[in-house]
This record gives sequence, structure tokens and C-alpha cells, in this order.
Amino acid sequence: LIFSNEALVKPSGVSVAPFSYNSTFPYISDHPSIFRFIKFMTSNYPYKVKIIIIVRRQPEWLASFYSRVSSRITKPSQQDFEKQVKNILTNNKQYLFWSLWVEKLISLIGSENVLCMPMEMMGQKTYWKNICDFIGGKEDEHNNIQEKRNTYSLGRNIYKIDHQNKKETSPSFLLSDNLIDEILDDKEIVIANKNLGKMIGEDLSKYGYY
Repeated sequence: LIFSNEALVKPSGVSVAPFSYNSTFPYISDHPSIFRFIKFMTSNYPYKVKIIIIVRRQPEWLASFYSRVSSRITKPSQQDFEKQVKNILTNNKQYLFWSLWVEKLISLIGSENVLCMPMEMMGQKTYWKNICDFIGGKEDEHNNIQEKRNTYSLGRNIYKIDHQNKKETSPSFLLSDNLIDEILDDKEIVIANKNLGKMIGEDLSKYGYY
């Protein structure tokens, strides 16, 4: 199974968690449906269930995801993005603790059946070797892998807003250095990222997680 960490959350009444339509914070379920699905698969599927989950630094993940769901937000803008991020840090910070999600997955199917890696190491050969070793596949001997263009980024820390004919909507927003620092300097996020690094055997400081 390969899925995004958005699938680990079941919001109440909205489909853009951890963001919301109107800048309020959505309810984050402690028992999202994806875990029930995994339990069902492990109980009924005749083969071993293995999971690959790829995480990303929280600031860039938040900005990219906001850009992706901006067409479903009432008034997407620079101000709204910053307000929603602050709402998340205040009310739903646990959503950004990738270590908790990985820990839950391991508790369900065992550490040997979970592969978690940071997206930032995708350009390294080790990244693809880890995946091949995990699924029992053969690595491309020519390493013929092409990077896909990020359709949500317009430049360094600038992300597009999909306004979908909304009036008075800015075409883009900035992930400012101050906001990046506010997210990554949060003590609980620092602890969670360090815990994640220990769990997956990677020094995440190399990729700017702390």
C-alpha cells in the first residue's frame, strides 16, 4: 500500500484537512478510516501487507497542500494561508507529528512492513534502493528516473492559488522564512521530527527538519 499522509486524517465536514474552507480548524480523528482499512487488509488479504509512506518537511508540505486544495477554500490568500497555519499550530499540531502516524502504522503491521522516508532524499540513489529492497524489486541499473515538475510551486517558496474563477483572489502566496522558522522551531515539532529520525534511522537534520 502506498498512500499520502492526508489519508491518515478524517476531517469533520470538510475534505481539505488540516485546512478548512473558512479558516476554522477541522476535527482531526484519532481513529481515521485508513487504519480500519489496514486492519481489514491484514485480516483478510492472503499476502503480507507492506506500507510505504513518504513524508516532507512540515512547512513545504503545508504550503504545497494548501495550494492543491485552494480551489475548495472560500477565500484563499496569503493572509488566509498564514491564519490557517497558525490555527493548525494552535489547535491541531499533532497532525504534523509524522512520528505518531508512523508509530501507529508500525503498531498495526510491524516495523518490518513499514518503510518511511523523507521526500527530500528522493534525488539520492539510496532512496530508490530502499524502495526496491523493501518491495523485493530490481533497481533500474541505468538509474533512468526523471523528476516530475512541481505543479504547485511557482518558484522558491512561492505557491500558486487555484482560484477557480473566484473574484478578488491573489494568484499566489509566499511561504515566508519567518513562517518556516515558526513551524520548525516549535518545540513539539522538533521533538516529533527527532523521534521520527530515530524510528526510520535517518538524520533528518540533513534535510532541515530541525
